[in-house]
Amino acid sequence: MSTPPASKTRDEAFSRVGRNLANFQLLEKLLNTLLPELQFSANLSAPVAKPLQKFRPPKKASLGTLSDLLHTSLYLAPKATDAAADLEPGAFSVSITRSASRDFVREQKRKWSSLVKERNRLVHTDLLSYDLTQDSECERLSRYLDEQNLRIRELYEDVHFLLEMRVHAGERLQEFLSSSAYAERSSAPENDA
Repeated sequence: MSTPPASKTRDEAFSRVGRNLANFQLLEKLLNTLLPELQFSANLSAPVAKPLQKFRPPKKASLGTLSDLLHTSLYLAPKATDAAADLEPGAFSVSITRSASRDFVREQKRKWSSLVKERNRLVHTDLLSYDLTQDSECERLSRYLDEQNLRIRELYEDVHFLLEMRVHAGERLQEFLSSSAYAERSSAPENDA
């Protein structure tokens, strides 16, 4: 296989390919961090929050699988009362879900599905569509990759926001469980009358 002579525009295009692939991997890593944390439980006698086992993504899940799990967890998650039925006495669970219109949910699903397809095309076929010996083709590829990167960043920022919300919710819950108000409430006798 012969390599075309080096050019600045081709090097810039290859740099953008690397950037986008790295950003896809960062998105996958962030999803792997977030998904187990969207639903967690704790026991009142030992209030250390832990992810619910059944919501763990597979170890080597693809971006498509992870985005489907995110969609299901955020928009189609079981109601808290359904999850509470599986808990032992003295335990509670917290679920982070997103209320949204059907149109919004559909649009989010479309964005994720489209981005997954773009990622797969970039890895498997897109580069074959460009004559990387031509500066004009390298520039065209660079423009496409810059546009794609904006779409990656948009979804990355959304997932990052959700992770920040999960951390914030966990901190607030921990504050409450450590408070004197909780201690007084949990030690008060129950009145069944």
